[in-house]
Order: sequence, then structure tokens, then C-alpha cells
Amino acid sequence: MFLRFIQTAAVGSVVFIAGSAVFPVIKRTLRPIMREVSHDMKFLLVSSGERMQDMVDEVKYERMKKAMDKMDTIECEVYED
Repeated sequence: MFLRFIQTAAVGSVVFIAGSAVFPVIKRTLRPIMREVSHDMKFLLVSSGERMQDMVDEVKYERMKKAMDKMDTIECEVYED
């Protein structure tokens, strides 16, 4: 039991020391990657929003066009001099 405790403490110490040595390198490596991913996600969201707005506008245009087609005639009076 005591041997298992020593092994666990040794492994934990090695992991802690290695982690503290590797963490700054990982941080410097991942930061630019995360910025790029964040920029790409913002672009994706903006372009998706624009596409959705385009689809909504097309549907509104088609509805308006159908409503205009349903009108048989336009009633008006023509005055001649």
C-alpha cells in the first residue's frame, strides 16, 4: 500500500513538472490557432445570416409576385381632353 502511494506521488510529480514545462509551449501554439478558428466561426455566422436574409427576401418577393399575378385588372379612370 505504501509502495502504491509512492508510485502515485512519483507519477503525479512527473506529470506536474512536465505539464508546467510544456504548458507555455502549448499556450503559444494554440493561441494563434484559436484566433483563426474564432475568426472563421465569426465569418461562418455572418455569411450564414446573410444567406438566411437572402432566402427570406426571395420568399417575400415570390409572395408579392404571386399576389400581383392574382390581381385580375387594375381599375382606373382615364380622362381625355
